[in-house]
Amino acid sequence: MRLRSLAILRPIACLLLCVAAPLAWAWAGLGHQLVGELAQRQLTPQAAAQIAEILSGEPESSLAGVAKWADDLRNIDPPRFKATSKWHYVNARGGGCEFDRARDCPNGDCIVSAIERQTAILADRNQSPHARRDALKFIVHFVGDVHQPMHAGDRQDAGGNDYQISLRTDLEPEAYAKHRYIAGVMGTNLHAVWDYYVLGEARLSLAEYADRIAAQPRAADAGADDTGPMAWAKESCALIRAQTLYPTGHKLDRRYLDAMRPLADQRVRQAADRLAVLLNNTLTGAPATSHKAATQPAVTTDTVAPIAIALDPNTLAALPRESVQGKSHGQPLRCEGVPLAMLLQRAGAMPAGGLPGPMLSRYVLISARDGYRVLYALAELDPATGKRDVFLVDRCDGKPLQEEDGPLRVIAPQDERPARWIRQVQSIHVLSAPTASAEQ
Repeated sequence: MRLRSLAILRPIACLLLCVAAPLAWAWAGLGHQLVGELAQRQLTPQAAAQIAEILSGEPESSLAGVAKWADDLRNIDPPRFKATSKWHYVNARGGGCEFDRARDCPNGDCIVSAIERQTAILADRNQSPHARRDALKFIVHFVGDVHQPMHAGDRQDAGGNDYQISLRTDLEPEAYAKHRYIAGVMGTNLHAVWDYYVLGEARLSLAEYADRIAAQPRAADAGADDTGPMAWAKESCALIRAQTLYPTGHKLDRRYLDAMRPLADQRVRQAADRLAVLLNNTLTGAPATSHKAATQPAVTTDTVAPIAIALDPNTLAALPRESVQGKSHGQPLRCEGVPLAMLLQRAGAMPAGGLPGPMLSRYVLISARDGYRVLYALAELDPATGKRDVFLVDRCDGKPLQEEDGPLRVIAPQDERPARWIRQVQSIHVLSAPTASAEQ
């Protein structure tokens, strides 16, 4: 009687554990490390040297060594992980695989825009070493993510996280999921099956698996970067249907894993090849061939060199401090800092008597540690022109800013929405607005 009762309860327990399973994110460690390892093997000597310099000081200063970092933020920096969580995927809410940026990537919060944005930061040598390092780590991870089919689809199931699976396997799960592994059956979801089990069931080390994938024939255009992140996302979306990634039922075993592994290997290989092309182009100055090149006009800038604004404590301490009040997410803030216009004047980026005509096209680019960036026209900050109050603050409510907000934060109390109240300010640059070239 007892054995029969346990047999009845086991599937019920599995179902409950499946429902309680947390969202899965991206390829598991092995998949991302494979992408990094295979891309590292294809770097030019110049790109490899720059990457070694950018990643100096990291515990593992290789692409494979930093490939999981964007997921590891979940444990090492939960607020930052929450702020960047939407950068790991894109979902076509209108059905089909035609992603619409305004609808599916509002405010740039999707994997396509994240790759483009972080690539721009990595390419910008005026960015701080810290910002470029994090940008590189984001790129390595997100290029892997966008090639995992469950990260770019049109189904309304959170990329397979809501499609529950009972998987019979003798591959034990990662530590956080062991409580859902009962008598050789894992209560999980389809996203996690693709993250962990499809590659993991091969039972190969990182080096062995990388060698096996590298030895496989490469498609003629596998390494071409003539499409860009949006097209990579569309590929993943199309594969979900073309390869019947969704099973007809909710019970799977190793047969499904073995059937899907060649496709997973192919996507890892494509991600690595394209990552290598992207990094070689970005770091060596070779002309990139992303989809933007075909759709946007060439741009030129004026001859005035960008101005980097010093943010060291001594510079800020030498300026008069002011109090500023505002609201963020409905909560009142009382902060202290310096007017941004005063900081710009001290740096020589804004004359005290008003802006001359040629400077009316200049703007202030403020970048955060997580890659978020905002713009202010120099004219709107000029006391003689726009007179918009914008402050760089380091204290709120009588205390230094917490790590999730500081050490510096921008507050613009006259803005209707606090979208430009950028936290974790990393750098401030004054640049000239680009002008369309006559040759397109």
